[in-house]
Amino acid sequence: MSFGKKIKLDYGLRFSSLFVDSSQYFYLEPRASARYYVNKKWSMKLSYALVHQYIQRILISDLGLPLDYWAPSTKYIKPQASHQVVLASNHSLKHGIDITVEAYYKYMKNINALKYANDIFNISLSNWENNVEQGEAHSFGLEVLAMKKLDERWSGWIGYTLSKSIQRFPTVNGHEYFPTDFDRRHDLTLVAIWKKSKKWTYSFTTIITSGQPYTFPVGRYLDRNGVPRLEYAGRNNIRLPYTKRIDVAFSRNPVKKNGFTISYDLSFYNVGFAKNPSGASITYRANGTPSAVYTSILPFIVPALSINLQF
Repeated sequence: MSFGKKIKLDYGLRFSSLFVDSSQYFYLEPRASARYYVNKKWSMKLSYALVHQYIQRILISDLGLPLDYWAPSTKYIKPQASHQVVLASNHSLKHGIDITVEAYYKYMKNINALKYANDIFNISLSNWENNVEQGEAHSFGLEVLAMKKLDERWSGWIGYTLSKSIQRFPTVNGHEYFPTDFDRRHDLTLVAIWKKSKKWTYSFTTIITSGQPYTFPVGRYLDRNGVPRLEYAGRNNIRLPYTKRIDVAFSRNPVKKNGFTISYDLSFYNVGFAKNPSGASITYRANGTPSAVYTSILPFIVPALSINLQF
């Protein structure tokens, strides 16, 4: 829907439902966006969306391993819901530079967390609901993206994100807000793309981000049976060191042959052999205070090949 040449409005309404364990969930999900054209090279956009998710993801980061547990919503575990508002500005400058600035806020409810980190070893299809607690989360931030096309072969972009993501649960962490596992205060990405020929395109990516939140003990003690136990001050109470990574990719552009269209991509993850910390183990100083020894899951190059075939 347009209002003259300056304003464009898009809106919609989606209905979704879930039937599970003799329970029924029905939701209306509105979404709308309004764009204002300041001039031919500058536009601003405001959008809102309500979304529900019926598949629950429980992420365990305290172990330093990428362990995810997936399960459907039930009559006890409600579907997740999110309200998101985005305000964006896009401006085309001189010399082929495009600048996009985007501010966002997202409120989520019925998100999941394990009551205790080591519950991952006790979860089964019959008792997982007893180990999970639902709460709320807030995410907000500012994203800046600058794109530049140098010539017919070279192009690239630089993106920076300043963000914060916190969550709270009735009994976890004393009902106090703490960072989500995906909270990264700073994220910087630089990408260079070289179209070598009509057949091949190369890309080079550098990523630098703040370290992930991590739950680390602040001390240890002996229980009544004389067994050593770790003492924690809160969930995600420290942040691992920042991470850096360089990736390269070689793409074979689509080619039609014998009625088929084939393309493939060969990529190499972490070509700089960066030992980015993904977790921490505990050691003790001479005075008995704990110290962190960082561990890395992928401190080496990881190749990947994808082949796309259309017919």
